[in-house]
Amino acid sequence: MDVRYQTRGAVAAVYVLFRTVVGAVLGLHCLKIVSAEVGLTHGIMSTEFEVELRGHNWVIDSGACLLGQPRNLVVDPVLDSEFMTPQKLLTDRTGPELCSWLEKIHRQHMEQKPAWLAAYQKFEKRFFLLRLLGMVGKPITFFPEFTVRIIVKHFSLWGDDRWGNAQPWIAATFEYAHPEGAGGELFLHIEKVFSMEFSGRVAKLVHILLNPSATFNQYVELHRRKRSGVPGDSGVSGIRRTLYERDLNISHFPTADTSQISHSLAPDILTLRFAKQDFWMEDGSCYILSRFVATSSIRGKTLCKIVSDYGHRESWMPFVGSRKKTVALAVTAADFFNTRRPSLVAHIKEGVKLEALDKTPVVLELVTDPVILRSYVEAARKA
Repeated sequence: MDVRYQTRGAVAAVYVLFRTVVGAVLGLHCLKIVSAEVGLTHGIMSTEFEVELRGHNWVIDSGACLLGQPRNLVVDPVLDSEFMTPQKLLTDRTGPELCSWLEKIHRQHMEQKPAWLAAYQKFEKRFFLLRLLGMVGKPITFFPEFTVRIIVKHFSLWGDDRWGNAQPWIAATFEYAHPEGAGGELFLHIEKVFSMEFSGRVAKLVHILLNPSATFNQYVELHRRKRSGVPGDSGVSGIRRTLYERDLNISHFPTADTSQISHSLAPDILTLRFAKQDFWMEDGSCYILSRFVATSSIRGKTLCKIVSDYGHRESWMPFVGSRKKTVALAVTAADFFNTRRPSLVAHIKEGVKLEALDKTPVVLELVTDPVILRSYVEAARKA
């Protein structure tokens, strides 16, 4: 392990932070995640899985590329040894290139709509009578949705920005999903992968901050009042202003239910492990550490209530590493781009003494608001 990460957390050197934030990193035992800065892949999850970006779901803002409803930010991380300063995250290199590529292939995709409709009308005229007699089935009548496959190569829930507010991130490649079936040949000329190589054949590995807070890469004071670290005045502009406004309007967007997160993961590819004390409530919402909020319930009860009432007993030892992680959540589906926040669908796999749960799934939204981090530290101190 890089020795730099043995001293991370000294910036906010309080005992409760050692027990909670560092303990939270160790809590994701199955992921083998350490406090790794963006772009450093040592010790983080490197099992591949896929998610999707659907429709025209990106924007360019202040020269940066923001992807999906959560406005995930494309960055080029700079790895250095100055861990007492913010990590340099460049937004004017890969980001604009990726957004330009998405614009190009989206335009080429939509340009095929007239030809696709003409082929459908030709089919209708040719087989109209046979279709009326039920001898020929009706073809698909909707134009294929523009879809990009995002193959996640590295995934860190606790990527350390070195200033108190860990930013989750992924490293992934992008591939245009050519429509299959009748009419799919119309789209075969569209470029398959996003590449910054001259040949265009080698996929570019893209680093993306997931649901970044407006205070990403800034120091977070854990003892200040519970308000956002970004003021609402005209002094805030560019990317941070966009992210701040996103957070202000988050309640206007509905939470996703399990049926909307349809991109399934292979069985046992991702399991998150926690202690009972990692589940806590505030203002009626169920949080896990400072990273997830459970937005759905199990039989009318919050996930926190289920774990509190039916979870196995745990013993607390003086050392963080001795706290047993008895609650295991198996992740069955993921959507990082098409819901209001990056979301996971999971069910309780271990650690709850409640029969006939029938693997009831819950939705976990990824949160990065420093206000939640402060609230978590306070809740852990009182526990």
